[in-house]
Formats: sequence, structure tokens, C-alpha cells
Amino acid sequence: MSKILSRMLYTFVFTMVLSWGVVSTAQATLLVVDLKTNYLPGTEFIAARSTLTPGSGLIATKAIFTTDPVDDPGIRLTEYDDLSNGNYTLVVDLLRPDGSVLDSRTVLISLTTNLAVTALIARQGEPPAECEEELQVVTADLIDTQIELESTQTDLSEVQGLLQVANQQLATFQSDDDGDGVIAILDQCPDTQEGSEADALGCSQDQFCEAMVIESWRDVLPCLAADWKEDDPIFRAKDCTINHGFCVAR
Repeated sequence: MSKILSRMLYTFVFTMVLSWGVVSTAQATLLVVDLKTNYLPGTEFIAARSTLTPGSGLIATKAIFTTDPVDDPGIRLTEYDDLSNGNYTLVVDLLRPDGSVLDSRTVLISLTTNLAVTALIARQGEPPAECEEELQVVTADLIDTQIELESTQTDLSEVQGLLQVANQQLATFQSDDDGDGVIAILDQCPDTQEGSEADALGCSQDQFCEAMVIESWRDVLPCLAADWKEDDPIFRAKDCTINHGFCVAR
């Protein structure tokens, strides 16, 4: 009989130890809820209510006694402890003096560890102070970017102007106004008669010979020996001759 009682007592104690171990190793998760808003406490709302679902009895209402703004750093609404991990829906309401809801914020939460949540409730068209500060920073960055863009566009316009001038000059240099096959920048005779054959310098035979001025007998030989296209044996060229004191094409 005593052995039976001892065995039952041992089984009971062992079961309690196992139960205690399971309970003691179960993880309790904490959820902290803060509030930031640019509504005026004490005037527009007098309390804030937080409701956490699923669950029963997870409703907390806190009276707001301060009249100071609560947009920065905000206020602590409540702490939910001993929560099981899982998905929750948190609703935070601002309550008017008559108990009606002024405004609210809904937050979806996936709870896997201790978590702090800040509910931002902003008056429509007026973000909380921290959002306004971020907006000011973004606006300032945008203005700087616009200034840099305008400066870049100005530089680009100057470069485009220089490029246009360079293209115009290049077009002038590459033009062949007299159609002799030699571009203007290399053409030493820019007014060659249309249809006339020209040498590498853009001069017709008439222009080549007439360019040599006969002022004395010393100028005769250079005229008679002149080689228009430099394709005749030396001193045997027959491109130019003397006519009435002028060097002319044969």
C-alpha cells in the first residue's frame, strides 16, 4: 500500500514539474503603444483609447490631462503584456469631451517579440511636427536640386551655343563655293569659273598662269617653266606662255 502511495506521489510531483517547466518556458510578449498627434489635448480631445484585437478585455483608455502638444516626443498610452505571438489589429481613438471619436488610427501588427508602436494621428492637411520637419528637409533638398539643374541647363546651353558656332565654322571650311572640288579652307582660287578644271589648290590653268606677274625679263623664264599640275618634266612644262607682256595659259 505504501509503495502504491509513493508511486502515485512521485507521478504527481513529476507531472507538476513538467507542467511548471512548460509554463515557465512559455514566452510572454509585451506591446507598448505610444501616441503622437497635432490635435490639441484638453481642447479638441480629452482622452485616448486603444483597442487590441483579437482578444477580450484588451481595451485601454487614458485620460489626457496635459494641454501641451503631444506631437513630439509623444505620450505613452498603454502596455499590453502576456500576449501570445500572432497578428493583431490595434485601433487608437482620440475622444472628444462628449465621448465621441475625434479621429483614429488603425495599425496592423505581427507580434513575434516585444514591440513598441507609435500611433501617428494627424489633423487633415497638417502632419505632425516631425513630418513637417522631414517635409522641410525634403523641400530644401528639392530646391537645391532645382538650382543644380538650372545651373546644369545653363552650362548645357553654353556648350550647345559653342557647338553650334563650331558646326557653322566647320560647314564654312568644308564648303566648296566655286564647285571646283577643293574645300574653301584649302582653295587658293575661290572664284574658279564653273566647269573649269582645277589643280590641287583649286586654281584653273588660267588662274595659275595669270597669278605670275611679268615686270622684267627675269620673270619670263618662271612663267614659261611653270608647271600647273606639277606633272611635267622640269623645265619642259608647256602650261603658260607670254602674250603682250602677260603670263597666260597656252
